Amino acid sequence: MLNLCSVPIDWSATGTWFTGLLGVGVAIYALNSWKKQIVLQDKYAKLDGLLEAFVTSVRAGFDWQHNVGVGENRCHDKSDQGEAYTEWRKSLMNYRVHWYKSRCFINSAEDQWLSPDQLQNKIITIAQHLEALDSSHYFHSQMSALLEKGLADIDKNRES
Repeated sequence: MLNLCSVPIDWSATGTWFTGLLGVGVAIYALNSWKKQIVLQDKYAKLDGLLEAFVTSVRAGFDWQHNVGVGENRCHDKSDQGEAYTEWRKSLMNYRVHWYKSRCFINSAEDQWLSPDQLQNKIITIAQHLEALDSSHYFHSQMSALLEKGLADIDKNRES
């Protein structure tokens, strides 16, 4: 019968084995941390692009609606709405691109109002109050509220 207590152990090989195992564990941890950092950088980059496109789109919508909606600037011929309308359409297309890139980072159903179609509808709905000259204040306050809510919601998704 073999007595295991009398078998000598080569501790130098065992130490090397444990060191190698520890090195593999550290490498796996480092790779996972690196992967998380890359995902977070991608998330921030996409949501920053969405944030910038959102602000540009709301401002362009404001300029277009305000220019064609108030007083003597009121545009009666919808076929020629000018450069402001063209800029708004371009900014909406840019926003749509950024929206689709960052959709996976928008967390909740309540934030789905940030979709390009919803944003376009909100701007047009707010602008319907520009028929009367005295409603300009309402238009300004509603557009400001829209901008603040959008910035807060995008930032909330960015931090989560």
